[in-house]
Amino acid sequence: MREMRRRFEESQRRAERDMEDLRERQRQTDAQLRRSELLFTGHWGKLVESLVEGDLARLLRERGVDVAMVASRIELALDPRRREIDLLAANGEDVVAVEVKTTMKVADVRRFVELLDEVRELLPTVFRRLRIYGGMAYLRAEEEAARYAERRGLYVIRATGNSASIINAPGFRPRQFDPKGPAATP
Repeated sequence: MREMRRRFEESQRRAERDMEDLRERQRQTDAQLRRSELLFTGHWGKLVESLVEGDLARLLRERGVDVAMVASRIELALDPRRREIDLLAANGEDVVAVEVKTTMKVADVRRFVELLDEVRELLPTVFRRLRIYGGMAYLRAEEEAARYAERRGLYVIRATGNSASIINAPGFRPRQFDPKGPAATP
């Protein structure tokens, strides 16, 4: 009887060790999958950014915004807040901040509008006097996301093939993001 009990307890300990080993392997596999997913989506995101960046000045000029410069991956920092803007187009009067998503969701639009509502204080002093507008660029959008972005006053830019296009409705007027004053349009 004692021998059976000893074997049973030993078997139980082995099973517990095996389960712990299995859990550890699962954690490692999950971590590898997360790293792979970030690498994959990061490369897709950079591709979409490149598609939009190449056409952004032309697209905005077609909508009446003269663009003097386009910059990518602009980091804004006002301690303790740090934010990144994927693309920034500017001239002497206007700044258009563009968030680029491989798949745009309504939640992405909400977060970006929140950023735009606070972006003036995060911008370098030289940009603070400029009118601020926003845009969402994407390769694919969930059902309501593009319409929601337009209703929020954002340029909606769809990356297509080897270029991009602004798809807002004719007559669209973008919202000026200025927490210190009323919303205005160009």
